Amino acid sequence: GTRAVNVTARDFDGNTVSQSFTITVTPGFQPPAITKHPVSVVTNAGKAVTFSVKATGTGITYQWRRGGSNMTDKTSPTLTITNAQAGDAGVYDVVVSSGGRSVTSSGATLTIRVPADITSTLPNELLIEAGQPLELAVDVSGTPEPTFVWRRGTTVVKGQITKRLYIASTALTDAGIYKGTASNGGTDTTNACNVLVVDKATRTVVVAPGKPIKLTAPAAGPFVSYRWRK
Repeated sequence: GTRAVNVTARDFDGNTVSQSFTITVTPGFQPPAITKHPVSVVTNAGKAVTFSVKATGTGITYQWRRGGSNMTDKTSPTLTITNAQAGDAGVYDVVVSSGGRSVTSSGATLTIRVPADITSTLPNELLIEAGQPLELAVDVSGTPEPTFVWRRGTTVVKGQITKRLYIASTALTDAGIYKGTASNGGTDTTNACNVLVVDKATRTVVVAPGKPIKLTAPAAGPFVSYRWRK
């Protein structure tokens, strides 16, 4: 039921001040509790986004927030953004209240995807001496941060998963056509870089008279032609 309460305070000089208020007791009152929190969303610009919360309690109310600030007229269990744009990105939560008590959901992050974009180019051709490092690098933008894969021909180069490819000591087998691909839902691929590897080390071959001799060209790479000289 409801009961009126009057409180009077008196100081040592006999001055008094009074305050009246009403206490309402609701039978079977249940405090607010969140049973399902909103979850983060990654989407493209222009798409509709919905956050939702599930809660229990007596006479509960909802207030959605973005970045800790209340959102005007966003007071239902669901929050819908019909045309999400980059400016809507942020962390959203909801305060669930009942009978003077409140609980706040965990934050849900809205990320607006910006497709991967490679903004620089590779050299068209690169000549590397065997044993020297091979380095290829590009500039990449995008949200969320793109992942990166390098390929030599159609083969994925193992261990090279950033926008910078680095092989500390190049071998003839590292020659080939290199490309990199950035991905985050959208993809972008670099131009091709033809890597040629030359082994300048001097070798002496000893063979008995009349026996066959086999020499291997100390260079490798795409579109390489050979001319032997004596």
